[in-house]
Amino acid sequence: KDTLVIFMTDHGGTPVYGGSNRPLRGNKATLFEGGIKVPCIFRWPGEIPANTETNALTWAIDLAPTFCEIGNARPPVGAHGKSMKELILSPDSKNWDNSRELLWQTGSHAELKRKGWISLRQGDWKYLQTPNQEFLFNIGNDPCEARNLIERDSAKFENLRNRAHELIAEYQPAPPSGKLVIPGDSMTAAEGVPPEEGFPALLNQIGGKSLGVIGQGRSGWPTTSYLKRMDEILPEIPADANWILLQLGANDLRVHGQNDKTVQQTAKNMESILKIFQQKAPMAKLVLVSPPTMVPHELSKRIRDAGFGDQSPTWLANLATAYESTAKANGWHFINLHDTLASGHTLDGAHANDKGHRRIATTLWQELNRIQKEVQK
Repeated sequence: KDTLVIFMTDHGGTPVYGGSNRPLRGNKATLFEGGIKVPCIFRWPGEIPANTETNALTWAIDLAPTFCEIGNARPPVGAHGKSMKELILSPDSKNWDNSRELLWQTGSHAELKRKGWISLRQGDWKYLQTPNQEFLFNIGNDPCEARNLIERDSAKFENLRNRAHELIAEYQPAPPSGKLVIPGDSMTAAEGVPPEEGFPALLNQIGGKSLGVIGQGRSGWPTTSYLKRMDEILPEIPADANWILLQLGANDLRVHGQNDKTVQQTAKNMESILKIFQQKAPMAKLVLVSPPTMVPHELSKRIRDAGFGDQSPTWLANLATAYESTAKANGWHFINLHDTLASGHTLDGAHANDKGHRRIATTLWQELNRIQKEVQK
């Protein structure tokens, strides 16, 4: 009575098991419409109007963001899909973008005697590269892909082919490598969880042999303590570091007050600290990292007594904005962790639990991939 049920298939049918996708062209293991266009039925009594249909262009990767919006949760880190909530509740919605880009790329598959395929959809236009041939289709006019329009519209063909390979390059991982140092506070120290569950240790696991992570968390330290006790810190910053990620600032709001003056001064302190580190490790890529947000309804009495409260997420967001400006002014990189933690990701509203640390580690890894690509360009 109150459950959203979705029925769909993961790909088109295959003749090997008696499947048929007629009148569409192609089968399972191909990127013709018969291989990728599938049935999809939503049933949600009292929410989705019965017996309604939509011709909106949707994608399987839209499901996760849809579930998250319906469940009032943040979407998965790095999710590229779009929430379909408005579309399924109002099938006549005019807000859905049918001109979006959808990219497919398959690897080889010895069992199916299949080699790699590539396809890019832009609205009604579709580029397709099989192991033996290239195609250009207009799905709106030719849903069964009977007419190859390469010769008729060579400019559109070249545009879509180039764009497909651009997107493939963008999606290709660019793993960071070398020695990565993370000076930080209790979050970096993985306070409250076993060290192996903290995000520095998880980054080591994700990076494998390409990245050596050195976490230097100092619980309770604001930026002012870092500046006063730099003689203790500098010896632990390797001169041959390839990356330095500075993740600090939440404790400044606790010690010096949640106000604009503290935000601006903390950003200046971060700038001073990172410049000192730059002198010690001149070849390192420098990254300012904002503190994660807090979850007010999970804040423990101890955390509230320390000076944090319902307005802390706002001030942490302001801190992230100030860090981004500081990084841009100095030509450094910036990673925003503000939205990484949500309900169920903390121990006490402020410190991440094992799920929260995994989320932080995943975000950092993806962002480091992004930065590495920027550096390579």
